[in-house]
Amino acid sequence: MRRFPALLVVPVFLLAACGGDPSDTPPAAPSPSTSPSTSTSPSVSPSPVKPAFAAADGRNLSACADNTCEVIVRSGDVLRVRGDLGPLHVQVSGGLVTLSQTAASGFSSTVTGSVGARQQINNQVIFVIAVEGDRAVLRLQPA
Repeated sequence: MRRFPALLVVPVFLLAACGGDPSDTPPAAPSPSTSPSTSTSPSVSPSPVKPAFAAADGRNLSACADNTCEVIVRSGDVLRVRGDLGPLHVQVSGGLVTLSQTAASGFSSTVTGSVGARQQINNQVIFVIAVEGDRAVLRLQPA
């Protein structure tokens, strides 16, 4: 009767296969919930909200008259500042902001910069804060 010992060996191997180090076993799947659901539509994660394109003085370009402002500018805008610096003519294109001016003395200058640029014309410092399409946020302050 050799069948009897062979039948005992199979259950022993099966029991050995079931045992083992608990750290090797994957976590048990959560049991299905029996409580009623309050929502029948699938949960959707909100998409990240893009920060608003904003400046402290908005589109109030006259805020720059005291040489300190943060404004949203578009191509064709003119910033008028105090002092010997002539009006700053604004162009925004291709991620760049170009400011050109002609002083009362006839001297003209042009500066171009992208986001993060710090430009200086005479005693006026201009920071390019953001650029989007044909508009930009500029911060002006005295040097």
